[in-house]
Amino acid sequence: FGRGCVGSCTTNGAPVSTGSGIGTSPELTGPKAQVPARECRANEPQPPAVTVTNAELQTHSTATDCWMVLGCGVYDISNYKHSGGNIVHSWCGKDGTTSFTGKHPWSYLQIMIGMNAQLVGKYGGTPVGSSVGRQNPISLAEIAQHNTPFDCWSCIHGTVYELHFYLPDHDAGSAVIEPMCGEDATAYFAMAHSMDALGGLPTKGSCDSRAEQAFTEQNILDGAALVAYIIFPMFLNEVIMAATSPATQDRLLRRPMAKPFNSQCLGNLLNSYVEMPLGVFIMLVWFLVVTAVLSVLWSIHYNTYYLPDFVLAGWVGRMTVYMISMATYLGTRRWSLAWVFYKISYEKTLKAHYVVGTVASIFMLLHGITYMASFGPENLPEHQVITAYLLLGCILIVFPFTINNFRVHCYSVFKLTHFIAPAITIIATFHILSLNVDGVLGRGFWVALVWIASASLFWIGDFIYSRYDVLLKPTVVIGTPRLLPADGGPAHISVKLRKLRSTLFPGAWMSVACREAFSPLSHPFTAIVRKCGGLDREYAEVEFIFKVNEGRTWTQRLSNAVAKLSPKEPMKFYVTGPYGGGLGSLDPMKVIIFVVGGVGVTPAASIAPYLIKGGKDVYVIWSCRSASLIQHVAVEYFSNACGSYFDRLPDHRNIHFSGKASDTHVFPPFIKTGRPDIPGIMQKAVESAMSQDIFDIGVFVCGPNALVESTLVAADQLNADKTNAHVHVHAESFQM
Repeated sequence: FGRGCVGSCTTNGAPVSTGSGIGTSPELTGPKAQVPARECRANEPQPPAVTVTNAELQTHSTATDCWMVLGCGVYDISNYKHSGGNIVHSWCGKDGTTSFTGKHPWSYLQIMIGMNAQLVGKYGGTPVGSSVGRQNPISLAEIAQHNTPFDCWSCIHGTVYELHFYLPDHDAGSAVIEPMCGEDATAYFAMAHSMDALGGLPTKGSCDSRAEQAFTEQNILDGAALVAYIIFPMFLNEVIMAATSPATQDRLLRRPMAKPFNSQCLGNLLNSYVEMPLGVFIMLVWFLVVTAVLSVLWSIHYNTYYLPDFVLAGWVGRMTVYMISMATYLGTRRWSLAWVFYKISYEKTLKAHYVVGTVASIFMLLHGITYMASFGPENLPEHQVITAYLLLGCILIVFPFTINNFRVHCYSVFKLTHFIAPAITIIATFHILSLNVDGVLGRGFWVALVWIASASLFWIGDFIYSRYDVLLKPTVVIGTPRLLPADGGPAHISVKLRKLRSTLFPGAWMSVACREAFSPLSHPFTAIVRKCGGLDREYAEVEFIFKVNEGRTWTQRLSNAVAKLSPKEPMKFYVTGPYGGGLGSLDPMKVIIFVVGGVGVTPAASIAPYLIKGGKDVYVIWSCRSASLIQHVAVEYFSNACGSYFDRLPDHRNIHFSGKASDTHVFPPFIKTGRPDIPGIMQKAVESAMSQDIFDIGVFVCGPNALVESTLVAADQLNADKTNAHVHVHAESFQM
């Protein structure tokens, strides 16, 4: 707690005794007060067998003749040169024990003796701290009447202390102590002080201690948050899957929620929040409801147990722990909570991660602002200042570029600044660990530490895995990357890679970076898995097809590099994964219809051959306006890789060139022109499935929003026929 009162203090304008937090009780001071000498601690120097009374002590009260009480002894510090200057002379003729113990270990007394201080005898005065006047507990109502800097009582750990002696000399200033006046400040005090800091302070009696109750409630609330945010949604997901019909599952878990907004600025911003699968939206609504409820509960808790000035900053800080943790759980790739517990792929939860991360950033800033507004930046506890300012700096760098309009137009800056995001959880972990007293974390922060430390482990695990995957499972380019020209649609780049010592699965997406494209950043793309690899094979083999987006983009730079490619200088790619992907909830179904558009064909090209080999009935509906892309993909993945399957079942393969025709375009005979009749093709597929007593048909749709929308409408029409069959839709939109 630091030092006691310097100079004279007043109570309601009248002078009072100033012994340091210590000093002596007014009713016991004076030259005639004779009491036993104070007992020495084991680690204090043993004074001579001379007892110094208060009367004698007060005769040595000038800077040139200065005696002061430290522990059990009386020291002559007239010739002692204090590193803090003349402030030590404030204790001449007084008891400075509390001031001393607030800054020094007891062993420092021996150092002082070696620096010209003299131990002249034992202290025979009576410390005010022993002057507890009542046996019955003092009520909070009575304590509340003593709520000014000149008449300041506070209930701390079951004892009422007079703090007005102490305010002027507190290390962090009196402003930190003043909110404790008239309050039960146990929980506030315990965040940064041990009981030893109270030694020698004047006391008035006992009070009802609520510290243990406060700490217990804090751990209960943290545990309740764990249940509400993580365990209950996981349970609810299992209940929905087990107890509802497939149609209800589609409506609740898989269907897209909204169409994109057209406005370039407002549309980008709003799409970042609302364009997501309905299941993710429901999960997100639950998160926001739980956040609101917990915010109320924490505000009530802090209002009950903490000082008024600390209430807002306190409960906002608690909620920040959850926000940071949840944003991390949803934002890591390999170890995403949504994937591990709910099997929701990473790309599906990016919107939720964005919303939760935004809320976390706002809470972090609000916590810092409210804390400084209440106490001022100069009164931050020393052991928390470093982590507090580091967190503030990190969020001010990361948050602005996560706003969707900035992210869209400054993607490279967003990615670079987002590399700092993992540091937030790690620094926040140390920030909570700094809330300790003598190296022991406050009991009310145990579960909070579990929250934030586990989030740090998510980031660290994801980081270690990614580096291990890149460095110890290197990627080799097969052949030469190809540039598929823009003939009727956008240009595309085809790259075939071998990833050594890896096991992949069809439809997986992976993160790709390329040095020649001047991109140290990783970009997510679905891979066409040609060989899955595994323990019995040396490598996995994939093909990536990148759509070239014109402008100052990564794919445009890659396209330029491919155009200038020299056989003597092969390109270098870095690949990590696999992450998420696959058929998701459609995996058990025997009939799968792929409805894809443009480069959205990559999941179908990857998954369809494996499904066919596994005995599933597969339909492919592909609409594409790029002739070169159709020529590159159609034969290799929807003829050769599938054996004679589509030759035997020609109605199952519906590949349509929807671009502008040209005499230079020569397509295989199974390629059709114009747009496909999606409702008609799906209806024939459903009728064929029902003729085989198959009543669950899966539809995997990936492409522009118009294609996704038309597929959903067709599925709704089929499901409205009240037949026994049901069409399940797994939708992925380019906007998502």
